[in-house]
Amino acid sequence: MLKISKWLLFAFITSLSLYACVPIGTDTVITTKDYDKSCTKDEDCVAVIVGDVCGCSCTMEFINTNALASFSDARNAKLQNCVNEVLHCAPCQEVKTVCSDKVCVQAP
Repeated sequence: MLKISKWLLFAFITSLSLYACVPIGTDTVITTKDYDKSCTKDEDCVAVIVGDVCGCSCTMEFINTNALASFSDARNAKLQNCVNEVLHCAPCQEVKTVCSDKVCVQAP
């Protein structure tokens, strides 16, 4: 009976730890799909980090600087949905953005 109790306790603790790592019905992933990516010059463009705001991500996408405030507000709102403490990550490598064919992209 003692072995069963230990296994039940192990299963319970494991399920709790897994549960704590997953957002509960909330969205913590940010993308740039709804943000302006158009441009007329390189200075119109800025790189932003996308992906799960609760973890460490250096995945970059590029938007118009006029959309940056709105993107930042949305990112900050999604941070409120993180179940655990938000990770403090190493800085991402800087990337240069350019305007190519009227769209913000990473410089080659």
